[in-house]
Amino acid sequence: MRGFSVGEIQGAGATAVQLKKMKLRVDKRRRSVHEANVEELKKLLGQLAKEKKRKPKKVRKDGD
Repeated sequence: MRGFSVGEIQGAGATAVQLKKMKLRVDKRRRSVHEANVEELKKLLGQLAKEKKRKPKKVRKDGD
């Protein structure tokens, strides 16, 4: 697979920039929208959201 089409990305409620940050490919040439790819993207985005919720930022406290 060369990447997700722009229509599939929009169908999943994401942006091309988000996918590039996730190191997923975007195929600007493809115009087809496959529901299986849209569902896969939604699943990947859901996993990413869960990971962000689980990993709180650690705040350093400076000692006096």
